[in-house]
Amino acid sequence: MSQAPSDEAYTLGLLVDLRDLCRKIGDSHFRMAAELHDLLRKVAHPSLSDVDKELSFRVQQQAFGEYGETIRTISLKNYPKT
Repeated sequence: MSQAPSDEAYTLGLLVDLRDLCRKIGDSHFRMAAELHDLLRKVAHPSLSDVDKELSFRVQQQAFGEYGETIRTISLKNYPKT
């Protein structure tokens, strides 16, 4: 029969896995945030055609579950110059 890992070793392994996963999530977040900001800068560039400036863009992240409340919203709305 193989011996089950001790409680301390098992807990330590879970904490190491949790730390690694959090690091991956953080790295992905920073990369995606940089891409988003780069795209927002490009959209705000004054040399874009007027058609592009009349469009709006909105992304919502919703929670799972029965009610699905909005967790975060990213939106872009360009108003024409007067």
